[in-house]
Amino acid sequence: MTGLSAFPLPFQASRSLPFATPRTLRELQMMQCSAHIRAKPGWFDKMSDADIAARWTQEAVAQG
Repeated sequence: MTGLSAFPLPFQASRSLPFATPRTLRELQMMQCSAHIRAKPGWFDKMSDADIAARWTQEAVAQG
């Protein structure tokens, strides 16, 4: 025997495939929102503009 259970617990390391730490739905949504903003051209310069940051916040709230 290998010492591994035939029925492992869901968040234990798998037999041979490493996997990422489970994330909550809210974390996944925030990551998606962040990626959406960072995909905008010139986002790094625009993030210092209070009006643009406020608009991005409104867009995020509107998307849930």
